[in-house]
Amino acid sequence: MHAIRQNRSRARSTARDKVSNGRLLTRDVDVRSAAGRRYKFLVEAYAAEIGGELSQADWTLVRQAASLMLAAERLSGDIVKAPRSIPTA
Repeated sequence: MHAIRQNRSRARSTARDKVSNGRLLTRDVDVRSAAGRRYKFLVEAYAAEIGGELSQADWTLVRQAASLMLAAERLSGDIVKAPRSIPTA
């Protein structure tokens, strides 16, 4: 008896990890936190701005841009919240 071959194109999408399939943003993002929700929003907004079908390289750049923006927003918030003496040159 011979094994029945399955459609390989269908099996391919489930063979990759969840991040590659687009089911997760990244492995370490907890979207229950405020920062996680903001990160998810930024990723979706940047991806929509690019439009179309994004390649893996495009998704990597979108995630990096969202991470950098989140870090910049956090840093800006820290600067405004905690007034310190800023040395002037």
